[in-house]
Amino acid sequence: MMRIPQTIDAWETIYSPDWRFDTANFSVIFYADDEELDPHDSFDCEKDVEFAQSGNDGAWFCAVVAVYGPDGQLIAWDTLGGCSYNSVREFYSAHRWQYSRRQRRWITDPKSRAWKACEARRPRRADGSRMDGHYFPSMVREAVRAAKHAVALAQNGA
Repeated sequence: MMRIPQTIDAWETIYSPDWRFDTANFSVIFYADDEELDPHDSFDCEKDVEFAQSGNDGAWFCAVVAVYGPDGQLIAWDTLGGCSYNSVREFYSAHRWQYSRRQRRWITDPKSRAWKACEARRPRRADGSRMDGHYFPSMVREAVRAAKHAVALAQNGA
């Protein structure tokens, strides 16, 4: 069963850091937890099921983004189960990669000319954020939104 640590101390003893962002008052932490669902329930193709059951890093996990307050207590979180990627790192960093059709490869250096050319063609929402189709940025936005809501409720005494 997935368990979200209630404090940063518990998180650091239970999980290795996959991704972490700290501000003056908050910590946003991503980690991959064991997925208990059977891959047969999520995939129709037997090759996808075999890959999920291969045991490779990132082959089958539950993604968790949690926001912790200045006292280290859990404020809010967002989860996504049934994740199957080549690696956990691919899950949380692929939104920062650009695919260059001209060079037929993934570009990971934001200072390169190829990156800038790809970036100019990426669609954007009205607020300026990318419409990239990746789960991780949406999970971070949702966890932060929920944390802001929880903090506002706590400050209003609700």
